[in-house]
Amino acid sequence: MMRGKVREKWRPSLAMIVFAVLAAVAVLPLVGLFFFRLYDNQLIRQTQAELIAQSQVFAAIYAREVVARGGSGLALGAEIPPEARPDPADQFAPIKPRLDLTANELLRRRPDARDAPAPADPAFVEIGARLMPLIMETQKVTLAGYRILDPHGVVIAGRQEVGQSLAHISEVAAALRGEYRAVLRTRIPDKAPPPIYSISRGVGVHVFSAMPVIVDNRVAGVIYTSRTPNNIFQHFYDERLRRTGQIHPGRVHRGAFDHSDRLRVLPHRDAADA
Repeated sequence: MMRGKVREKWRPSLAMIVFAVLAAVAVLPLVGLFFFRLYDNQLIRQTQAELIAQSQVFAAIYAREVVARGGSGLALGAEIPPEARPDPADQFAPIKPRLDLTANELLRRRPDARDAPAPADPAFVEIGARLMPLIMETQKVTLAGYRILDPHGVVIAGRQEVGQSLAHISEVAAALRGEYRAVLRTRIPDKAPPPIYSISRGVGVHVFSAMPVIVDNRVAGVIYTSRTPNNIFQHFYDERLRRTGQIHPGRVHRGAFDHSDRLRVLPHRDAADA
């Protein structure tokens, strides 16, 4: 009895194998770039979410101080249009972090403060003085930069620039109109923004958040915060140190790359620059 003919198994040719390998090698950098960009955006939005939460706490305290001085004739700022006011029936009104390295323009370093056209009202100056100890204690942990502004954009609390105006800065100007605004800015002056195809655009980026303080549907001030997000390389480095037990999980640890090929931990400068 004759056995049936055995079917020959299909095998790819050498040319097909070479083509598949070359195609995989060509696609890998694109996949890596997509991964880095996605992770960078996640770290930036995490930073923005932290600034939103911190700003809202300061805004609530600021608003309470303004309401407590309601009888002293405090002049508030711009009125919120009826269509922009939150619905009183809504129990929650979350502000979602939406900064994106590809969708949002990466702006130049924050402009310097200018001389204020007029000094801040003494009542607002007093509010700033009451908030200053809270800012200092919070900054020790968060390492973020804080500025408390009056309804005209004059700094009434912060480590620097007190008495000067930030009203000319785009995100602050939007907050003085009653709109929350967050932007991405480069940290190093006169340095061009990194190209869109760079591995990690999050290196050297500063997140700025300007939240209006609303009292009686008018702008009573602005909570202006800033923070450098953790970049992906530093995040991986920190994770490696945690896994090897060199960093305690509860310890605040920030670092950055220097210009050499080695990674060394540098002091975080947000709080010092604030």
